[in-house]
Amino acid sequence: MNNIEALLEQVRATAAESKNLQDPIDSKSLADAEQKLGFRLPPLLAALYATVGNGGFGPNDALLELCDADPSDGTDTALGEYLTLAIPGGTAPWWRWPAGVLPILDWGCGRLACVDCQSEDETVLLFEPNAIEGECVAAA
Repeated sequence: MNNIEALLEQVRATAAESKNLQDPIDSKSLADAEQKLGFRLPPLLAALYATVGNGGFGPNDALLELCDADPSDGTDTALGEYLTLAIPGGTAPWWRWPAGVLPILDWGCGRLACVDCQSEDETVLLFEPNAIEGECVAAA
């Protein structure tokens, strides 16, 4: 068993206790989501969605679903958050959401844990909008 398999096994065991755990995503839904995003998920993140669950586990059982298993439930999804944030110009024309940075967990108050799916090391980031209000981050 390699390190990723061991990690997935630990996450599955812990996630099994979650009351919010969703069924794992199937390969077609994963491929469809990646096509809509315009990039592939890092292997570990894809494996979490495909073998642990389509959200509902992790810190505060709040990992976002990748895409809606039931579109009528109104659940925010990582795909929906990314597509909304990545709209050119968006609601705040003085900044732009970075390409390939996928929100995966909502910490509340606008804070999002994200994965940079286009970085070689699959960096995990915290987006804290309250710290940049009124600042021009486009030049940063």
